[in-house]
Amino acid sequence: MQVIRTLLLLGGVCAAMTVSAQAEELISRSEWRKLTKNKTLHLEKDGVPVGRMSFQVGQVFWLAPDGKCSMGFLSHRGGYTLYNYMRLREPDKFEHLRVGSEIMLKSIDTGEEFQVSEINDDLFWCERRKAQFGRKRFKAESTEDAMASIAAIREERLRRERQQNMRALAAIQDTNYALGGDVGPIAYGLPNASLDGLRIVLRTPEVSKSRARDVMRRICNAYNEGRSFGNARTIEILNTRSNQGYTNFMGVKACQDQPGVSSEDAMGEVFAYRP
Repeated sequence: MQVIRTLLLLGGVCAAMTVSAQAEELISRSEWRKLTKNKTLHLEKDGVPVGRMSFQVGQVFWLAPDGKCSMGFLSHRGGYTLYNYMRLREPDKFEHLRVGSEIMLKSIDTGEEFQVSEINDDLFWCERRKAQFGRKRFKAESTEDAMASIAAIREERLRRERQQNMRALAAIQDTNYALGGDVGPIAYGLPNASLDGLRIVLRTPEVSKSRARDVMRRICNAYNEGRSFGNARTIEILNTRSNQGYTNFMGVKACQDQPGVSSEDAMGEVFAYRP
């Protein structure tokens, strides 16, 4: 009888362990995004609040109980998520789990588990301020201030896009003015969406170094007349079919005379053959 009781007890423990293991479910990335989009999560450990996470505009903000606020972004690796906060050298690594009706964050490094006690719409933002000795610190803002900051970021993005488009249009118009359609199709690009990276690409059936110098000479003549060419930092002259040609890595800066070197000589030196 004692043996039977022992076996039943062990069987019950094993069954409980199996149920517990089955109850721990990994939350998928897509589900986590839907769950946290424009939401704030309140975290606890053993019933004690440890902080809040606010998910918004592709970023995450962490607010500790002492009021310190950190801004970061998310990335993914395997089955876990990296929280890359600016205050940390190494990212926090968490699994997002559902255990029964509860949502948990489990640390990959330490195994600690944090319970999500509340999810609401009370967003907050980290306001960037400069403290003494040039150090940066962050302060949490209210929901209204956060939404105002988001609107300002969007407006700044639209302003930069308008500025990019104006520079690109200037580059095309000025190149047409300088060359009179002699070279052929003109394209422009903005590598890495950088305003400083504007480039002009010209395509022509015939490409040679003398041809490239002639094109740059005419561009420089127009530049010295006051044409801006969108302040292009790269000018490429390529063969229409083979995509081979020459690249000027100084852009319109090659049109500015350098000490002891004429702009024409400088133009010849900055071109590099592009195979």
